[in-house]
Amino acid sequence: MVKIIHQNYQAFYNMLIAVTALGNNPSDQYDADAKKIINFIGKAYFLSDEVIEYCQRLILDELVTISVKEDINAFVNSHDYESEVEDIDSLLTMKCDAINVIESLSNVKNVNLNPDWFNYSHYKPYYPLIRYRQLCLAASTGNPIANKVSAIMLYLGIGVEKADIESAFYRFKQCLMWGDVPSIYFLKYIYQSLGKQEEEIYNGLIKLVPYLEDGRTVLPKEANKDVNKDVLEMFAIISSIKQDIVINLERVYIDYSFAEVMISNQIDYYTKLGYINHYQEQAWKEATNSSNDPNKKVGFKLGE
Repeated sequence: MVKIIHQNYQAFYNMLIAVTALGNNPSDQYDADAKKIINFIGKAYFLSDEVIEYCQRLILDELVTISVKEDINAFVNSHDYESEVEDIDSLLTMKCDAINVIESLSNVKNVNLNPDWFNYSHYKPYYPLIRYRQLCLAASTGNPIANKVSAIMLYLGIGVEKADIESAFYRFKQCLMWGDVPSIYFLKYIYQSLGKQEEEIYNGLIKLVPYLEDGRTVLPKEANKDVNKDVLEMFAIISSIKQDIVINLERVYIDYSFAEVMISNQIDYYTKLGYINHYQEQAWKEATNSSNDPNKKVGFKLGE
């Protein structure tokens, strides 16, 4: 069964990241919320119920042996990489990676962000309402991981009074604009569950995921056959932002103001491409927050 996890690495890794982001001290509430997250991600990635159940057992039973930094050190120091490695070791290594990723959420100068929130040198009790707010504050820095986990919690109603699908949609779209492939699967799954036509756009984007992962911004002719114009335009916008801004300009954190322009239905495709190509000139800021006062009179005062 571990081979199945390897074959579905992206889905399982996102489960690990999201569940680890909740905390490292299991409880009945923690397990219940974690299972919701694992089920959501599994369904979005078309995994069978059997595989999803297996993922739940791995993450909530076996991989909890690594929960704090001391566990990571013990695991790394106990390994002789010249000998045969057991299958479970690959998954334990992924859990180590997940803890390091969550700890990195504090690697930003923000007076509202307490580094201890994501410090896994010790066990932390799980309080959903508090954890959601902490992740939202981390997301406010533009961190795509914190933003994506916040979106999952919003959609599932974890840490909030009730699920907020519209806010979850928007956060996933912000992540998508920054080249986050899993958000394509999440958006497709949610639109499909709601029976909305937008599902077809994300269904088409899933077909183009290999090209996104290859770093392409121009699709080969054969890739254009099975997708419509809306999908092709969305691909061009996402891939161009990923390559030209996120990677080339090293803007790893989401520029929310720019993402707002890219998400907007009021701005046409070619204008968006122009804003991407001239990102550093920041002309796109005028699209949502114009510095021109429409009520200001133009002209000169006479008699001066």
